[in-house]
This record gives sequence, structure tokens and C-alpha cells, in this order.
Amino acid sequence: MFMGVGVLLGLLAAAGTALADQARAALARGEEGAAFDQFLRRAENGDPIAQNNVGVLYLKGRGTGEDFAEARRWFEAAAAEGLPGAMHNLGVLYLRGHGLAPDPAQAAGWFTKAAELGDADAQFYLARLFYRGEGVAQDLPAARQWFTRAADQGLPAAAFNVALMLLRGQGGVQDEAGALEYLNPWSRRTRPRDYSWRRFISCTPQSRHALRRLWRACGHWRKPEIPKPSTISA
Repeated sequence: MFMGVGVLLGLLAAAGTALADQARAALARGEEGAAFDQFLRRAENGDPIAQNNVGVLYLKGRGTGEDFAEARRWFEAAAAEGLPGAMHNLGVLYLRGHGLAPDPAQAAGWFTKAAELGDADAQFYLARLFYRGEGVAQDLPAARQWFTRAADQGLPAAAFNVALMLLRGQGGVQDEAGALEYLNPWSRRTRPRDYSWRRFISCTPQSRHALRRLWRACGHWRKPEIPKPSTISA
């Protein structure tokens, strides 16, 4: 079983202008309508971060009515300006089918663009599509490569999946020592939790222990109904 990671549609930090400061202050006061208005003004002036944030607010119905079509329109505008987070968010819309039929192939295209620009979450989801053969031809070496790139940016669920692929020899040579290199940094950061180890993979006691600990670290990642619980920073 591979570990999933909660997809996150986060509000991105905007440049320190007066409007950005007003939007940040409005969010801090819980005045989401006012924050939406400020972001919309910046978005209409071509600010890609504000455009992404307007898309997030439309998607979640915060400060405005929920409107998936408007969310997609603003994400597309931000993506056209080269914003990786907006590309990732479009991938999520197509993967989950928010306001349209799910389309893993379109999702893969957007995740690829964001992944190539360094977005760790997009790298994770692109790897998952390659692993499962959803929207793209199944390609285990590519899946291993993208999980590795996401893991190298500190994504625990990606580290777990890289470790499983290394232990199984999927997408490349079997490498238990390499698996442990990905697991050990996370294996000391967790609290015990009930867990069924036999669902996973046969390997040495050392690897089983490390994987068990990492599973606990990643246990809070579940597929949400909408992407990425956001860290709100105007």
C-alpha cells in the first residue's frame, strides 16, 4: 500500500504592497469578504499570486460564493504567468473533478508542468499517476524518480513511497540501504499509533521498524474532499 498525501490548495504569500497588507490584515480579522475583494483587485491587475488566491477562495467558497468555473479561470490565469502552485491546483481540479468530469490525463499535464518547476506536491501526485498508470502510461522508473524528487524536498509520504519502491526493487534496483536513508530521518519524529504492519512488505526487521515509524508519521495524510488544507498567508 502506498502512502497518500493530502492535496493542498494554499493561499500564497503576496508581495508587500498596501493591498497585500490589507488582504493579510482582513484575513487575520476573519474578514474573508474584504480579503477576497483585495485579492480580486490585485488579480484583475495581473498579479499571479493574487489570481491563485482568488481561485482558492472561489474553490472553497470563502469570502465569496463557491464557483469552480471561476476558480479554474483564475488558476489558469496564474498558471499562464508561470506560477507552479496554480499549475498544481489545476492538476488537483482535474484529478478530483471539481466542477468538471475527472480527467487524469489533464491532471498529469498540469502536475508535470508544476513538478518540473519544483513543486513537491505536484511531483508526488505525478509520481502516483505514473505508478498507477492513471492518465499516463504506467512507468515505474518515472514514478520512482518523481517520488524521490518530492522526498528530497522533505515530503514524508514521498519518502515512504520511495522506500517501498527501493525495498521492492520497483522502477530500478532493490536497495534496502537506500530505503533506510529515506526512512531514518522521519523514524524519530513520531508518536506510537495502532498499526497493522502485515499490510505492507516483507523485508528485514530494521526496515520494518523504520517503515512502521514512518507510517505513524504519515498517518494524518488522507485524501480530502478538496485539495490542501491551506496555510493562510496573505
